[in-house]
Amino acid sequence: LLPVLRHDMAWCHRYRYHPGLPLQTAIVAVAGTADTEATPAKMRAWARHGERFRLLTVPAGHFFLQTATRRLTALLTQDLLRALDETAPPVPPEPAETL
Repeated sequence: LLPVLRHDMAWCHRYRYHPGLPLQTAIVAVAGTADTEATPAKMRAWARHGERFRLLTVPAGHFFLQTATRRLTALLTQDLLRALDETAPPVPPEPAETL
C-alpha cells in the first residue's frame, strides 16, 4: 500500500490549478477547523471550480473521519436534506373547501 500512498501524495503536491469552465454541479467541501494540512482556507479554494460551493467545518483535526464521525454524519445529513429541499418542486396549495 505504501507505493500507492506515495504516488498519491506526490500527485497532490504536483497539482496546479488551471482555469476552466466552472462545474455545473454543487461542490461541498469538508474541513476540520483544527486541520493544519487541509485547512478551511485551503478547502475554500474549491469554490473556483463551481458556481455553487459550500464549506462544512467539523471541530476536529485532519483525521476528523475517525475522531468526529457523529458530527460529520450530522453535517452531511443536514446538507443532503437541504439540497433535496432546494431541488424539490414547489408543493401546490391545497384547494379551498367550498361549502
